[in-house]
Amino acid sequence: MPAGSGRRCGARGSCSADLARQWATGDDASHDVRAQIRRIFTYPDTGDLIGMDSRARTYPGLLAHPIRLRDHACRTPCCDAPIKHTDHITAHATDTERTLIDDEPSRHRHSAVEATGTLLPSIGSSHTMGGKMAAHDGPVGFDAEGMWDAVAGAWEARGEWHAGVTRKLTEAMVTALELGGDETLIELACGPTADIASAVRQQPGFTGTVRAGDLSQQMIDAAERRAVRDGLDISFQRLDVTALDLPDSSVDRVAARWIYMLLPDPGQGLREAHRVLRTGGRLVFAVFAAAAENPFFTLPGSVLAEHDLFQLPGPGQPSMFALADVGAAEHLVRDAGFTSCSSRDVPLTYRLADADDLWSMVSDFAGPISVAIRNQDQDIRATLRAEIEERAEAFRDGAGYALPGLARVLTAS
Repeated sequence: MPAGSGRRCGARGSCSADLARQWATGDDASHDVRAQIRRIFTYPDTGDLIGMDSRARTYPGLLAHPIRLRDHACRTPCCDAPIKHTDHITAHATDTERTLIDDEPSRHRHSAVEATGTLLPSIGSSHTMGGKMAAHDGPVGFDAEGMWDAVAGAWEARGEWHAGVTRKLTEAMVTALELGGDETLIELACGPTADIASAVRQQPGFTGTVRAGDLSQQMIDAAERRAVRDGLDISFQRLDVTALDLPDSSVDRVAARWIYMLLPDPGQGLREAHRVLRTGGRLVFAVFAAAAENPFFTLPGSVLAEHDLFQLPGPGQPSMFALADVGAAEHLVRDAGFTSCSSRDVPLTYRLADADDLWSMVSDFAGPISVAIRNQDQDIRATLRAEIEERAEAFRDGAGYALPGLARVLTAS
């Protein structure tokens, strides 16, 4: 690395002794770092940092410092967010002797989340995509909270567009809720627009309580801004759909759009909804139908998968289409404690004004696909864009595109 090029390396690995001395003794080095010497151990062949004196399970202060020097950013594939927490890849309950090779810096608590097992499909060679983090066969799970925080700004910017795309779905879900006028409703995974909560609050004659929650605080903040702008009385809180911070039998209606199929254990999310519902309550949730019916997502996803930038989930893994089978979805609903379940399909059309709008949707709005694209250099991004535009020609609509989708509304009581 050239002298004076700064203290951050673009990738993990060795650095020059001069640079190491600068980090430890330079003007911006902390007092603690200047005052301490700590032995570290590396593989002779690769130079990889694999051990140091302490093997404590927690990483306060100096113990975390060598890991931060080594990595700078989260090592979860396609994340690259600044390190906020340093933790073990292997849970304490299944762990034996600790060495630094097991240590994992992260933007959020990846291994802690893995222990509770809550979240989504697959990015890169080891990710799944979606709730908190996916428990899957790869070496490390995916921090969905961090991902949705990262794309919340783009989702807020396209909020009105997306609300238009899903308007028929929102109307179908509100109808399925069968509101009497004074119920307590909560929308889960509300995103930046809380469309269902907003629509219910605007129902003529509705005087009940409306609440909304999401795992991502950034999404909640965006939805709250929109509600304030529109003068809507909706209360918001951060909620994990697999462990709702709500009392038993505390609400009359639960609405959730496109979340249960993204959970490693969708039954757990459904059981939580059943727990918080009062007698006679109703759950209305949306999933996607089969992948073939939803090219708005499968088109860009297949392009990235062919470049090994996005891992398409296998059978039984959390994914956009994990609950596409109506019979399987209804079976999960009944296992969660509900006694009846019905479904209705709702066609969607994702209209995009031109090629720039198409690329903006894919690169900024498409959740894990967008995260994967953001981590590529300009040449790869240009290649991906060209291939996506070429395949999108099949859905050309004037100067723009009309990509179809098919959602499914399930009603459980």
